[in-house]
Amino acid sequence: MNRRSSLAITLLCTILALGCNDGGLERHDLYGKVTFKGEAVPFGTISFRPDRSKGGTGPAGFARILDGEYSTSSSGKGSVAGPVVVLIEGSAENKPLSPSLFPNYKTNIEVSGDSYEFDFNVPETAPQKVPRSRGKR
Repeated sequence: MNRRSSLAITLLCTILALGCNDGGLERHDLYGKVTFKGEAVPFGTISFRPDRSKGGTGPAGFARILDGEYSTSSSGKGSVAGPVVVLIEGSAENKPLSPSLFPNYKTNIEVSGDSYEFDFNVPETAPQKVPRSRGKR
């Protein structure tokens, strides 16, 4: 292999590596607890989306909620720094199509260099979802 071919391969590998790293934005692992009506949310998901209305950019982060706890490092992907919109879904059972404990709860946080632990208490006033009937109409 000549020098020109070697340089072309090196350049191609560098471009591919840069294109696969979320645009160069650093992700931060977030963790914490999620409660509803004073109890740990048994199962669910939590997502962290950059708040574009406040200048946030980058990819979304997410994690699974299990027994009221979440960690993006063990069951998801970290969040970018800056203003973030948090969406929380919770259910009593870890089954597909299980009824939600509450409608998607939405709140805002600021992810900064020193703050990676965030606990969320879904307000008791959040209306509960009523399961739909699966019978014939």
